[in-house]
Amino acid sequence: MRQRRTVVIAANDSTQELVAAATGQIVRVLAFVLSAAEAAASAIFKSATTSISGTIALETGQPLSVCAPPVPGNDAELFVTAVGAALNFTAVNTVGGFAVVEVVTQTP
Repeated sequence: MRQRRTVVIAANDSTQELVAAATGQIVRVLAFVLSAAEAAASAIFKSATTSISGTIALETGQPLSVCAPPVPGNDAELFVTAVGAALNFTAVNTVGGFAVVEVVTQTP
């Protein structure tokens, strides 16, 4: 089963759970928009506590919009969590925005 949704991102020197962990589930990040409210802001998407995006540097007043490219016959994503792991977001300084995710429940 697949379910797409938009999750709000609002973090300030903290980690925010965007999608809770669930047995047999993966979370695919398809797109995101981030904006920094302070200088020297950065963000990281995580599968539980493991980075899946690397550090994303942000400039104040310069929103960043990223979308997975369409690939015919293939599910394109920017990054994906491990099976059963939460999708978390960690910010340095104040970062806001949203992410479009697809929650996929895997069948045995």
